[in-house]
Amino acid sequence: MTDSEIPLTGGRVTPGVVRVGATVRRPQGPQSAFVHQLLRGLAESGFAGAPQLLGVDDLDREILSFLPGDVPADLGAFTAAQLGAAARLLRALHDVSAALGLRGASEVVCHGDPSPCNAVFHDGLPYAWIDFDGAYPGSRSDDLGYAAWLWLDIGNDDDWAPDVQQQRLAQFFADYGAAPHIDPVAAVLAAGGTAGKAVLRVDETRRGQRRRRSTMTKKAAILLYLTCLVGPSACTTVGNGEMKILTQNSTGQLLVPGQTSRADVERSLGQGKAIHFDSGYEVWVYEFQGKQGLPQWVNYVPLVGLVTTHVPRKPTEKELRILFDQQGVVKKWLLLDAPAT
Repeated sequence: MTDSEIPLTGGRVTPGVVRVGATVRRPQGPQSAFVHQLLRGLAESGFAGAPQLLGVDDLDREILSFLPGDVPADLGAFTAAQLGAAARLLRALHDVSAALGLRGASEVVCHGDPSPCNAVFHDGLPYAWIDFDGAYPGSRSDDLGYAAWLWLDIGNDDDWAPDVQQQRLAQFFADYGAAPHIDPVAAVLAAGGTAGKAVLRVDETRRGQRRRRSTMTKKAAILLYLTCLVGPSACTTVGNGEMKILTQNSTGQLLVPGQTSRADVERSLGQGKAIHFDSGYEVWVYEFQGKQGLPQWVNYVPLVGLVTTHVPRKPTEKELRILFDQQGVVKKWLLLDAPAT
């Protein structure tokens, strides 16, 4: 590195990124060819919300135009004006990319990581995206759900109550101009599953003091928080009150056999009694009864049929049975709805 090279820090900077005068030099990676085509296409279309590709230097680093301004070093509490500007900036990127051949059969070219930490601010508002290394052809909701997760800092309940976040989430999608069929909560949940490669990077920027958690743990935390967004009253009870709004699809995202740990489940659905067996296996059973309005734990014996068949039971609104192996990892699960009457 020469004396004229200034290391760039803050945000989510790729190692080795430096500023040289009015340019930025970045190491190339596996995605560079695609990213270069994208940046050229954006520039030719007149999109000013991304750096321009100026070439490659003698060290085989890409040369980009330097975008003056500030890049947040962390997620946090952004104002309504900042959130609205971010949503519109993402919409502008998508609209331009939709006219490029790079999107293939997909709707748009997604940024891939439209985080506050990859946005440049001027006069307090985001005006450009940087770090397109994760760009890929995809749907608008892919990028929008992921952006909402990060810009609203969903899952970090230190700043916002669920009812307030519900309003902010709806407004973020409205500012983007999302189509009516795009459900904000579903989009954020999907983002938690499809954008797993960036999950640990999110944890590294979140408040700086939170320990790094696994991808599945983060997905579990998001699912729990979002159940509060779609049904805040369910989260006013202890334990597994949010069971009422679990579906087969959302449960499948939360409970992945061979991956989801007992600790992950406890963080998501609460702590309660369990059924222990000499073999080392363990079954947890959750039951939600609407008439009483409170969750209940119910023990079942024997193990045979517990997580494979609909054994006779008293009517409930919803019931979840989880079988853990000897290592405390989900082996199988069964979600039962109330029988038809």
